[in-house]
Amino acid sequence: MGKTLQAYVIVGMDADFRELVYHAGKAMDAAGIEWTIVSGFRDDWRQSIASGIKASGGNSLHGGSRRTGGYGHGQAVDVTGVEDTDMSDVWKWIDANGAKYGLYRPMPGYDPAHIQSRGEWRKLAASLRQARIKEAQMRPAVSEAPKPDDKSDDKASVVAAAAQ
Repeated sequence: MGKTLQAYVIVGMDADFRELVYHAGKAMDAAGIEWTIVSGFRDDWRQSIASGIKASGGNSLHGGSRRTGGYGHGQAVDVTGVEDTDMSDVWKWIDANGAKYGLYRPMPGYDPAHIQSRGEWRKLAASLRQARIKEAQMRPAVSEAPKPDDKSDDKASVVAAAAQ
C-alpha cells in the first residue's frame, strides 16, 4: 500500500469517525490526559490474528469488510493511557465526555479500551469539521519554523493530518 503502519491504521478509519477522535483527543490533551491509540483500523486478516477480545472476521467495527465496508470505513478505536498514565483515567474521561464527541465505550467491563461512535455521529462530525476548518482559516499564516518544544507530533495532530 505504500503507507506507514501509523498512516494505515489512521487513514483506514472512516473520515467522520477520525474527526470525532481528533476532537476528543484534543480535549483529552487539554485536560492533561495522556492517551494513545492501541488499535485503529484492522482489516479482516489482522482481525483474524488479533488476540484477546475481538469480533469475528469481517464483523469488526475496526474495519471489517462486511460490517463497515473495509479500508477507509473503520468506526472503532482502542485507546489507553500512555506509560505512567492510569488507563482508567482515559476510560473515565471517555465515559464522562465522550457523548460530546459522539463516542462511547459499549463494553466497559468486557473490552474497556474499545471506543465507537453513537447517535447521529456523522452530523456531529460534519459540524466539528466545519468549526475546525473555519478556525484554521481565521488563523494568520505562520512563516516561522516550529519551535523545538512544538508538540506537532501528538496523536491528535496525526489524526488531524489524516483527516485533511
